[in-house]
Amino acid sequence: MPQQSRSEKERCPFTQTQACDSCPAIIAEREQFTSAELISLADTLARKVNISYSICKHLSVNPNNKLYAAIAWKERIHLYQEIDSTNTLARSLLQKAIQENKLHYSNGTLTNQACSIQGTIVLANHQTDGRGRQGRSFFSPQATGLYLSTIIIPPGGVKNPAQLTASAAVAVCKALEQVYQIQPAIKWVNDIFYKGKKIGGILTEGVMDTSDGTIPGAVVGIGLNITPPDKGFPLELESIAGAIFSNTTDRNFEENNSQRNDLISAIMQNIFHALEKQWRQGDRPQEIDTVMEEYRQRSLLKPGHKVRVFPLAGSTQDSYLATCLGIDSNARLQIQMEDGKYKLLDSGEVSLQSQEFTN
Repeated sequence: MPQQSRSEKERCPFTQTQACDSCPAIIAEREQFTSAELISLADTLARKVNISYSICKHLSVNPNNKLYAAIAWKERIHLYQEIDSTNTLARSLLQKAIQENKLHYSNGTLTNQACSIQGTIVLANHQTDGRGRQGRSFFSPQATGLYLSTIIIPPGGVKNPAQLTASAAVAVCKALEQVYQIQPAIKWVNDIFYKGKKIGGILTEGVMDTSDGTIPGAVVGIGLNITPPDKGFPLELESIAGAIFSNTTDRNFEENNSQRNDLISAIMQNIFHALEKQWRQGDRPQEIDTVMEEYRQRSLLKPGHKVRVFPLAGSTQDSYLATCLGIDSNARLQIQMEDGKYKLLDSGEVSLQSQEFTN
């Protein structure tokens, strides 16, 4: 009996059509021992995330030929059942790339080294040491949420991490609207709220090139509560923490890879879409203002709202009342203190409390 050729007995894991004799997807799958879960996510990202050539030439492909984009995405995905922190691993991957070679040419465009890790995703079902802003922990129980970190390398490097956080916050809200048809909002600067409760947060961490003191790239960590944990949130969180679904009977997120992949791809698509507005032909002020206007529209904190500012996180010492005046193009909070003085607050300076944080 004649021996079957590869094209007769194997199918490409990305296109689901017959594989050619030298199918790169089949070869890559064999060499990397790729799981079906990873292939499925890579395929979804390739089909749904459109990235321009200036952001990553490896991921920018003809819309009618997604095979090589799927292979490129596969090399950027790191899946874990359990990890200490997705941000910690993503930071180490970015730091390693920075140490090996420059991520930018002299004109600010991305090198091959940068393109090889642009959009890298670290994804886990459980974090044992999830982190939030100002060193706080982020509760990340098994199979109840999305815990994802991605590497972002802007042309010219990271100029303003707060703008990156703001862009990611808008992207997450849009993704949740698209996948779950809900209307989340943003609490300045990095918290995602729904029905008056915090359902997620964003942690942006720049990584420095110690050879010249620049910040060529950053890691954007995203944590979202899809359902409550089986035993509920810890006592210290139950009054403020919420989830997209109100009870555990709605839990199908871990089992439904298609839904999870749709959410991840929607987040990535919206992040790159928002950032490309700012990166196109340099950080044009009008494009930054367009992104920040979307942020302001989704913000729970509006001009005229009263807030209590805590300069020292976790401490009531030296806290003071102020009135919100708005959020500027650098994602700084504009306030007026009770003595009439004006002040701009950076995201790392303060914690806020307000009765206005409902939606």
